[in-house]
Amino acid sequence: MRYVVTGASTGMGAQFVSEVRREGVEVVALDVADPTVEVDGFVRVDLADPAAIAAAASAISSLDALVNCAGIPGGGAAPDETVFAVNFLGLRALTDVLVPKIADGGAVLSIGSMAGHRWKDRADAYRRLLADGSFEAGLAWLRTTDEIQDRPVYATSKEAVWAYTSVLATKLYARGIRVNSVGPGLVDTRLRAAFEGTMSDAVRARMNDIVGAPIVASEITAVMRFVLSDAASRLNAQNLVVDGGYLAGAEFAEWTL
Repeated sequence: MRYVVTGASTGMGAQFVSEVRREGVEVVALDVADPTVEVDGFVRVDLADPAAIAAAASAISSLDALVNCAGIPGGGAAPDETVFAVNFLGLRALTDVLVPKIADGGAVLSIGSMAGHRWKDRADAYRRLLADGSFEAGLAWLRTTDEIQDRPVYATSKEAVWAYTSVLATKLYARGIRVNSVGPGLVDTRLRAAFEGTMSDAVRARMNDIVGAPIVASEITAVMRFVLSDAASRLNAQNLVVDGGYLAGAEFAEWTL
């Protein structure tokens, strides 16, 4: 079994790689940074650079699963166009070029976010985004689409991942390739402070009340490994939120039973 994993050098990506290699999976890591865990192959790639993505993909011959873990936070950590490029445009470009190399019956799994769960509120906008697969068109969409101009770019990028996951799955049924995403809540990685910096005091307090201790990376990677396992062979076209119940607590706390 051979996985290609982006964002494999740190955080959830590194945790996931360590776990699956202990299970005998061969891992080719793709990242802009050197690996911090043992891998079976490494290809350096900047997911904001279409040429770098094409070069990296050409170095990969075959795989059983593509696991898209790479991502960066919003909130000023990087320019908006870079956040959108890495979190969605690069993910899509790499996935599109590697799908023909995935074995029939394989899988694509992406890290989304609970921040992407309202994407259907802007479904027409995301339909336009997915209709043109180029980087240039995607960046133009980000600059000019009215429906997302008041949205944080991180949320927009993750809504796009949810939409892409749902649509790509419908294109790969015939080959038995399952396409899913896992949408974490706030995870205790090196990026935690950056994510918390984008939250209001009220949101942070509510999250603490509902979820309690921050989610740890291994709680997300356990779900990822299940989604890729034979036990989840009928799980397809799903965006699975792993947030400790935060979204439900935030949206339905005032409902009466």
